[in-house]
Amino acid sequence: MWLGVAGVVGASALLMSVVLPASGADRQHVAPSSGTPAVSVSPGISVWAHRVLVNSRRPTAEGVEGAITPLPIDAAADYQLGGASPVPPGVAVVARDWTANPAGDYAICYLNAFQTQPGELAWWRRKHPDLLLRHRGRLVSDPHWPGEVLLDIRTDARRRALVAIFAPILRTCAEKGFDAVEPDNVDSWVRSRGRISQRDALAFSREIVRVAHSSGLAVAHKNAAALLRRRASVGWDFAVVEECHVYRECRRFLRAYDDAVVEIEYDDAGGLSNFRAACRSHGSSIAIVYRDRNLAPRGRPGYVYDSC
Repeated sequence: MWLGVAGVVGASALLMSVVLPASGADRQHVAPSSGTPAVSVSPGISVWAHRVLVNSRRPTAEGVEGAITPLPIDAAADYQLGGASPVPPGVAVVARDWTANPAGDYAICYLNAFQTQPGELAWWRRKHPDLLLRHRGRLVSDPHWPGEVLLDIRTDARRRALVAIFAPILRTCAEKGFDAVEPDNVDSWVRSRGRISQRDALAFSREIVRVAHSSGLAVAHKNAAALLRRRASVGWDFAVVEECHVYRECRRFLRAYDDAVVEIEYDDAGGLSNFRAACRSHGSSIAIVYRDRNLAPRGRPGYVYDSC
């Protein structure tokens, strides 16, 4: 899971401004720059969301089912979840938040699908309190990041409700021109105080994959090495892995995904020595990205980037 904070800014404003299905909602990061409130132009879509669709790189996702573009193996990559930056020379694969515009020859659309963002919690409590995980009556939060509350994926009914919320975002990713989606926090079960099981995570992942594939998006397996053996049954197409060199998991992902892997190592976890060791170990097989923990845009304090 990305542990940065930069991408959280303005989350609740965007959550309230973009695609709201009849059942309720949608989610995630960074508000429109104008700060203007959403004004409905048709059932379930805001003015800002309408502009996103009109100005998208790919005007419609109709007819793209089955036309999934695989991740280019060992193509240089960048991980820009904290804010869009100019694409470094030679970089082909770029991951950005779903609210940003796609970039690069292969664009990955980030979506926090298993937990809320801190700025969104009030919205979820107001609109969908039944979809927030509770233990003994209290919300179950990520212990490392206050404000990130786990979504309740334990039943078919709740999973269907959540998929209905996320489906418009997945379609927006495709319509904007992204090639793939990266659903984050699939491993939320490890932070659930025993309330969520791996089986729940797999069932919800299958639903996300189904909807994403129907829009022509490849789907990344994000972290969660414990689920590698279930790749085929879920339908994940490639992997995005944070700090696999730190946790000695890289080779497992490379084998499971036939080198269709993007690896991110951070400057506060072993620094350059760790990144260089990863490059020596398997940098000739996959894209390895070296970033600052907050994934700051280029030119901002703390920005770090390298690749091999």
